[in-house]
Amino acid sequence: MRENIRSIEDTINTTRNHRPFFDVHTHILQGVDDGSKSVEESVLMLKTLKRQGAYAVVLTPHFRADITEPKEFISKRQAAVDCLKKVLTRDMPRVALGAEVHYFEGIIHELYI
Repeated sequence: MRENIRSIEDTINTTRNHRPFFDVHTHILQGVDDGSKSVEESVLMLKTLKRQGAYAVVLTPHFRADITEPKEFISKRQAAVDCLKKVLTRDMPRVALGAEVHYFEGIIHELYI
């Protein structure tokens, strides 16, 4: 019991020592790129960010139009988001969906033509 109280106190103190922030570049979305490998790992990452002061994060998996078709990327990303949404709780930052888009010569042609 005393250990649990100490853990809660440590968490509160850790949060108080950090200024609130909005993380705009994360690789928390599981199984989409080289970031999180599982929903459990994503949850741990989100809870850690919350303790550090993050009130919101943007999920930004890598997108390379020269390697992956946009529709395939969007489908895979949405499936991962749907899984993650099922386990989101109030002790995690709010999440928004995005992507880290890798620029290359001809990207506009690849995406829109």
